[in-house]
Amino acid sequence: GLGDPAAAIGHFGRARTYAGSLAGLFPSQQLPFYEALAYLALPIAARPPGAINQARAHQKTLEAWAKQCPANFQHKYDLVTAELARDQGEILLAEESYEWAIHGASDQGYLQEEALAWELAARFYLGRGRDRIAQAYLQSAYQTYARWGAEAKLVQLEATYPHPWLMTQEISSYDTTTVISTSSVVQLPTTGSTRRGRSSLDLAALIQSAEAIAQEIDLDRLLDRLMRILLALSLIHISEPTRPY
Repeated sequence: GLGDPAAAIGHFGRARTYAGSLAGLFPSQQLPFYEALAYLALPIAARPPGAINQARAHQKTLEAWAKQCPANFQHKYDLVTAELARDQGEILLAEESYEWAIHGASDQGYLQEEALAWELAARFYLGRGRDRIAQAYLQSAYQTYARWGAEAKLVQLEATYPHPWLMTQEISSYDTTTVISTSSVVQLPTTGSTRRGRSSLDLAALIQSAEAIAQEIDLDRLLDRLMRILLALSLIHISEPTRPY
C-alpha cells in the first residue's frame, strides 16, 4: 500500500531477481531511485543492516547515470541526495537538493517525481517544525499529483493532512491578472463526492504562506521561494540559475 516503505523494499528484493533480464530497460533504471528513497523513509530503528550504505550505493549509481543522461537522472540523484542529507542532519544541503530535484523533474516532464519531490520536501520542513513552509510545498505536491491523475495518492494525502493544508477551489481556470479572494476556497470533498477544482489551488492562501515564509527563513531565500510557489501554480515562468559544478 501507499506509505509503506518496508513493503516496498520487499518488492524491490523480489524485482532484483529479474534484474538481468531487464538490464537497460526502464524498470531496472527506476530501482536504485525508489529503493534508496524507501530505505531512507524507514524509521532508523526499523532499517535493515546496511540500509544507509545501500542508499549511498544507489546514490552513486544515479550520480554516474546523471553524468551520462542528466535529463533522466539528475533530478533523481538530487532527490536521493536531499533525503540522505535530511537523514544525516545536513540541513542546507537538503534544502538545496530538494529545490534542484523539484525544478529538474518539472523541467524534464517527470510529473510523478516532481510531485514526490514536493511531498518529501514538505515532510522535511514538517519535521523541522516549519509548518507554514511545509503547507506551501504540500499544496504543490497535491496539485502535481492531481495533474498526474494519481487519485489514490490524493485520497491518501487528504486522509493524512488537515483540510486547510489541501485547499481546492471552484474555479478551474482564470486570468493571471485576476485577484482571487479567499472566499473561493471550498472544503475538500468527502469520500464519494466529486473532486471539482482539484487542478487549481487557492492563490491567496499560497501568497499568505509565502508571506509567512519571510518570517521563518533568511531574507535572501525569500524571493526564490516565492517564485517557486508561483511556478507551482503555473501562473508565471522563471528561469532557474545555472547549476554550479
